[in-house]
Amino acid sequence: MMAMTPIKGPPGGFMRRPRPFTLTRPALLTCALIGVTLSPSGQAGSAGGPPSPLRPLLGDWRGTLEYQDYGADRRVRVPVQLRVTGENNATRWLFRYDDFGLTVSSDERHTWQDGTYRVVTAGQAGAQVYRGNLNTLLTDGVAVLLGTQQENGRPVQVRRTLKLTDLTFETLTETREAGQPFRFRNRSTYTRF
Repeated sequence: MMAMTPIKGPPGGFMRRPRPFTLTRPALLTCALIGVTLSPSGQAGSAGGPPSPLRPLLGDWRGTLEYQDYGADRRVRVPVQLRVTGENNATRWLFRYDDFGLTVSSDERHTWQDGTYRVVTAGQAGAQVYRGNLNTLLTDGVAVLLGTQQENGRPVQVRRTLKLTDLTFETLTETREAGQPFRFRNRSTYTRF
């Protein structure tokens, strides 16, 4: 259950204050979708540790994936559904999206521990590794993660921005080569259902 923050609302009542959140993810369409994990404590508000910044992501989401198609030099938008489950210090992200008549699924494991965020996608070698402070999701509703990867055969820096409110979730991935500005790679916007 998410903490209720008193804000101006009906007399004698409370309303939930929306919390912003953004996440980013690079490269291929199947890799463009993102995930997150629970903190080392594993439980929001547990006596053994701080609340998990990712606990509010658990559940079912639907929305749109927008990605840069470099081959056609255009942005593409497709509908997407996401289910986030998890326990302890990890979450599982199950994506399903329509790639112009072909239904594509992706299964990702996301872990968060000691400032390191790791994403492992089923069927792909290795892991995507990022550094950042996911705890800002609880305080500011936004978290920014930085990592590196290969894109079109070249090393690039990756910036993932995550934004979360009670009803919406957004992930933004941007990449850049050394000495260049960050460029849009993909964005997923979701509504909880």
